[in-house]
Amino acid sequence: RMDIEYRVLPTDTAPLRWIKVRGRGVFDADGTCLRVSGTAIDITKEREARDALSHSEEQLRVATEHAEIGMWDVDNVADTLTWTKQVRAAFGVDLDCPVTMDDFYEGLHPEDRAATSKAFADANDPEKRALYDVEYRTVGKNDGVIRWVHAKGRGVFDEDGRCLRVTGTALDITRRKNAEEQLRRSEELLRLATDNAEIGMWDMDVMHNTNFSQPRVKAIFGIPADEDPPPEAFFALVHGDDIARVTAAYADAFDPMKRSSYDVEYRVNGRDGVQRWIHAQGRGLFDESGKCLRVVGTAMDISIRKAIEREIRELNETLEKRVAERTAALERSQAALQQAQKMEAIGNLTGGIAHDFNNLLQGLT
Repeated sequence: RMDIEYRVLPTDTAPLRWIKVRGRGVFDADGTCLRVSGTAIDITKEREARDALSHSEEQLRVATEHAEIGMWDVDNVADTLTWTKQVRAAFGVDLDCPVTMDDFYEGLHPEDRAATSKAFADANDPEKRALYDVEYRTVGKNDGVIRWVHAKGRGVFDEDGRCLRVTGTALDITRRKNAEEQLRRSEELLRLATDNAEIGMWDMDVMHNTNFSQPRVKAIFGIPADEDPPPEAFFALVHGDDIARVTAAYADAFDPMKRSSYDVEYRVNGRDGVQRWIHAQGRGLFDESGKCLRVVGTAMDISIRKAIEREIRELNETLEKRVAERTAALERSQAALQQAQKMEAIGNLTGGIAHDFNNLLQGLT
């Protein structure tokens, strides 16, 4: 029996073609082949489609291996489950260990099992044919490690609407989830800090020259909460003696060569007529080319602290003046005492000499 595929060389008028030939020999009673008959089909388009699919699958394989994306396939007809090494790692399953759908369901974190199972059932449902796109946690079968997975897939249905298989990809997103959790906690801590310490957040978009400031920041500048003025409106309210220092610090923050931390204290002449002290901190955010996209940070009204510092400074100056005055007075008193002691000593000496002189006179007479 003959069953072969081969190419037909191109000519000036016809391109290269793929032919599929099937045939069988016809033999006589002595076993001599009298003829061979069969069929020949042009399968050029089929081969091109097959080659394109193979090329796409190879590209996908290379892409998934380098991107740490795993592939999975649930064959509903054969009742089999196929996982690549990346998916096995996400479920904590050894490479040489066979897997079934029970491993999938049992490997899901109890809190995520219901939602994930429903999403998979909807992908199998011929009425819904939903896209399977879900994030869930896994509990490693062999290592007990909890991981986060982002899985995507779609069902393949026949003409009768029966779901033949569901296939897709899975990506371990544990690092991303941990980073998101750390960010959430940091933001929560910052929110608590700002709520209790009167700290406001601000965000200056360097590329678009726009500014976002929380109401607390606007209040420091005496700006209504419902107003969103541009960055220059804020700089215009900085005290004249402090503006050079503030602009220099801000310029260093978005300089790609310096990338300095923006940390400065300055006065503002509020639009509401009140002068306040502010402590602003921030840092520039840069893209891969080094261009500063924005500068974000916090601002706190430190007017009370500055007032207390001024009072302490004035008190210290007053105390120092009083100490100096008392020291001078004490020195004068000591000098006067010393002078008095000297005079007393002289008086005693003079009296003694006079007594001795009188005694001498009496002796002579």
